[in-house]
Amino acid sequence: MKRPDGIKTDMEMKKCSWFRSGGRSRYFSRPKSITEMIDVIRWARTESHEISLLGLGANMLFPDEDFDGLVLQTTMLKSNENFQFFNECEIDVSAGVQLERLVNSLNSQGLAGLEKLVGIPGTIGGSVWGNAGAGHGSISERVVAVQCIDSNCELRWISADEFEWSYRYSGIGDHIICAVRFRVEPNSDPVKLQEISRDLKEYKESVQPYEQKSTGCIFRNPESGPGAGQLIEIAGLKGLTVGGARISELHGNFIVNEFDATTADVLELVHTIEEKIFSQTGIRLDREVILACQEKSR
Repeated sequence: MKRPDGIKTDMEMKKCSWFRSGGRSRYFSRPKSITEMIDVIRWARTESHEISLLGLGANMLFPDEDFDGLVLQTTMLKSNENFQFFNECEIDVSAGVQLERLVNSLNSQGLAGLEKLVGIPGTIGGSVWGNAGAGHGSISERVVAVQCIDSNCELRWISADEFEWSYRYSGIGDHIICAVRFRVEPNSDPVKLQEISRDLKEYKESVQPYEQKSTGCIFRNPESGPGAGQLIEIAGLKGLTVGGARISELHGNFIVNEFDATTADVLELVHTIEEKIFSQTGIRLDREVILACQEKSR
């Protein structure tokens, strides 16, 4: 099968993640339509190339070693508008739309439901795949259905009830998200929605290294007791460095790239945190950050 147009070779993956580390990918594609995406997927599967999915790359690390496969980025899957109405209370959003832009657009039009998800970096596809959220809830609470490309390269809508949602997990697996249908509440006060989002974002910026190159949250919070960041702070690990990577002194659950950090630097810090927390508390922290090209990821 002929390689589709638009597939790049030897892409530097450090340019595609927030943390700015990683080697090269043999193939890289950023499809502009679902049809183009299906063509790229069919080609990769016909040629037996492993596929690693990528949204904005806010919670993703790429190995320092080169990846002999295809990285498929979904950021171009979007229309001129941030969303389209399916009916009065439901909207359809393409996978490549950034969550922050969608929240701002809904707020300005008086459509409530996602205003508390402000300040979460990521595309709609990646956010839904990882069931993104904060202390105020998860995005799955508003998902009605997901449009996916399945393992047979068939495009279909799947009801949200068919997925096994849980904390930072969707159960969507290797289905490739193309669009998401959300439930919203029309006729809400735009000013009030904007105030809620503004206050939450200001708080988040005050307690997280928001403007730095980071991995996003490294660990999921335990089901009970202190959060991962608190456990790391109690263990005295904030500020610890390996190479160019540092555990943030602002929030212990973030690792920042201070100067030319490698993914290996991050993983060494992650291992140190895991061992220290387990030895002190008996808690095994569960990683939230995704190591790309080694597991199904977005």
